[in-house]
Amino acid sequence: MATGIAFLPHTLVGVAGARLAPAVMRRTGARALIVSAASLSAAGFVWQSLIDADSTYWEGLLGPAVVMSAGMGLLITPITTTVTSGIAEQDAGAASGLMNATRQIGGAIGLAALLTPAATASGTSTAGAYRTVFLAIAAVCAAVAALAFTLPAPPRTEQPRRGRSSPEDGTAPAAP
Repeated sequence: MATGIAFLPHTLVGVAGARLAPAVMRRTGARALIVSAASLSAAGFVWQSLIDADSTYWEGLLGPAVVMSAGMGLLITPITTTVTSGIAEQDAGAASGLMNATRQIGGAIGLAALLTPAATASGTSTAGAYRTVFLAIAAVCAAVAALAFTLPAPPRTEQPRRGRSSPEDGTAPAAP
């Protein structure tokens, strides 16, 4: 029971991030949200890598986990939107299914891949192994953030100008 309660705060933060993501994405766009959410998650994993035998629940687990969970919660919506945008309506289900299958398989492969650096971590201490894994996950999150810069820029929407017209742009003055 105590463990479940201890994990509840960052679970709730992850859910809140997922619920907040569509509104944030409308204001910032998918690319900006992917960059910031992946960077937030990376920061949480780097913070988590600092855990040691003397760390308390508050500083060693709860704080980093809340930061990671906020980032991951915010990350799901823009990634899903990016993957499925531009897909023909009749192919949307297949694209979504492929994305979800890839996420599941990627998680299994990622877990297996992380066992190698954990098993070979210097000093063979448990803390050293965890540190290595958390830093590796932070690097993956940072790579996701960097790769997001390669996404196409969102289309610009022209806003009507207010005030005087300009011969160059052919706009007329806005009504008062």
